[in-house]
Parts: sequence; structure tokens; C-alpha cells
Amino acid sequence: MLTGDELSVTDLAERAGLAYPTAHREVARLRDAGILSERQVGRTRLIRATGRARWWNPCARSSRSRPVRW
Repeated sequence: MLTGDELSVTDLAERAGLAYPTAHREVARLRDAGILSERQVGRTRLIRATGRARWWNPCARSSRSRPVRW
């Protein structure tokens, strides 16, 4: 799921191979953390990544990463 892409919780559960209750719970946790946002369309909740979390943007992460020292 990329920033801007929207999925229903049902579609997300199917793609992730999770039971609907598990996906619903985890979506709620990620929404509360500001990582996902949702909008209601009829009875369907559409969710998407907000892009607010630093780890979500691979370009930001790679430009600020330091080499690993062993």
C-alpha cells in the first residue's frame, strides 16, 4: 500500500492474509498513530497511508541514513 492508494479494510485483510478482525484492529492502531487515514464511502471505510511517518518515505530515509559500522 503506497501513499495515495486507498483500500477497504476487507481488501487490505485479503491482501495481507489476515482475518478481518485482526486487520480492523491494526488499522485502528495505525490510524490512531497518524500513519493511516480513513474516509467513509457509504458503509465502506477506505484507508490510506498518510506519509507522515519518516520510515514511510524511502527517499527521506535513504538520504539521511548513515553507513553501518561493524
